Amino acid sequence: MALHFCENNEYTDAAIDVLKKDIPESEINVEGCLGRCGECFCSGIAIVNGNDATGDSLEELLEDIRKNLN
Repeated sequence: MALHFCENNEYTDAAIDVLKKDIPESEINVEGCLGRCGECFCSGIAIVNGNDATGDSLEELLEDIRKNLN
């Protein structure tokens, strides 16, 4: 499973810290830009196996990431 984060998103560091503990086998990549700047500016975003995961808080982002992993 591949997870991609934007280095400029406010939730990236915290989300990665949680995911490294909860899902250590995940492949986590931090990119300069995901090409979703509007969404990234307004909320948390990650690309999970090619699908967007978003959330207005860290908890919502992590919930959507986990949903997209299944």
